[in-house]
Amino acid sequence: MFAPYLPHVTETIYDSLFTSSFNIPSIRITEFKDTQTPHSYESSERIIEKLINIISAIRRFKTEKQLSLKVPLSSLTLHSIHQNLLKEIIPHEQLIKGITHAQAITYASGNIKHSSLEKQDDRWFAVLDLDHITDEKEESAS
Repeated sequence: MFAPYLPHVTETIYDSLFTSSFNIPSIRITEFKDTQTPHSYESSERIIEKLINIISAIRRFKTEKQLSLKVPLSSLTLHSIHQNLLKEIIPHEQLIKGITHAQAITYASGNIKHSSLEKQDDRWFAVLDLDHITDEKEESAS
């Protein structure tokens, strides 16, 4: 990136760090597609997709109840029959709390009939079925 602007500097750095490693005498003739390692983040993509689905579901529920997205949730309960899914989501708890304004998140295994957002004693509680959250999203869109 700096080579067009600082050719002498980048060439010197390349020469001292990489010439012996790659046996290529100049940065100008280096083909980076051969030197870069391709990365695959399939598990991260799956987790991010689930996080987006959780956040979208909470936002959808709040919108349906005509609530501000900033209304705090006293509790958000995430249900799944897959223990591994719950374990993968736990490290991202702070992110979910911050975006959904959930004060506490609990995790439960097992099936529930449907996801919901309910008010009890001026406090809001959300329950999400992670195994069917994308199905519910598709149903509400149609």
